[in-house]
Amino acid sequence: PLSDSEQELWFLDQEINERGVYLDGEAITNAAYIAQQETARIDREIRKLTKYSVQASSQAARLLDWLKLQGVEIESLGKTGLKEYADAWGEALDPTARQVIALRLSAAKSSTKKLATMLHRRQPDGRARENLIFHGAGTGRWAGVGIQLHNMVRDTHENMDSAIALLKPRAPELIRMIEGDVMTFVARCMRGLIRAAPGHDLLAADFNNIEGVGIAWLAGEGLKLDDFRAAFAGTGPGIYEVAAGDIFGVPVKDITKIPLVTLLQYNLV
Repeated sequence: PLSDSEQELWFLDQEINERGVYLDGEAITNAAYIAQQETARIDREIRKLTKYSVQASSQAARLLDWLKLQGVEIESLGKTGLKEYADAWGEALDPTARQVIALRLSAAKSSTKKLATMLHRRQPDGRARENLIFHGAGTGRWAGVGIQLHNMVRDTHENMDSAIALLKPRAPELIRMIEGDVMTFVARCMRGLIRAAPGHDLLAADFNNIEGVGIAWLAGEGLKLDDFRAAFAGTGPGIYEVAAGDIFGVPVKDITKIPLVTLLQYNLV
């Protein structure tokens, strides 16, 4: 049974889910075509570089085996670990292996996988519906389903209209010439594919770290709330950096994403 306030919230949830969000169908189709063409190009390059030992960027097991033959001892192709490995080895890494790793990192952007989901869920009136699950998490907040609107790329184009316009010619080579990495460019367009419906305005708002702030307030954690205030105002370090410093005993000023070399420096691993 729901309380009266939660029951009202559930009714609102139904309205939100039934209304859905408007998606730019033309831009999504253009972006999906470009991503498909670029993935095909990447796969061709990988076949050439590996002498057909690996047929596609998606063949993780084959790619791992090939990399090990090149002296790259890595257990998985996770994006963060693969990039850190390449950065750590620098010029000592085999040039061909470096090229293949760069191609794999470009092709493996999970954000571009949303394009197929957007096309599948977009209905004839241009809207995608049933995007949220009421009380989907143990804290009571919503969870995402389908497009996963709660999990969108944060890094976006400063001028989104210009970026969306650059998708229209469906020319990956043009994007590569102007912007560099094609898949990164497409990924940075993802938020711009959600548009205001014709005759409407789209307003966006976000409660910054609402669960963390709410729990600290309920628990009477004044110092934690001060950390939040400083982080939000830009007068102090980020809240995650503060937490990591406490956990690892590392000065906050030394923390970025705590690369392996930093952990080794502080004898933490």
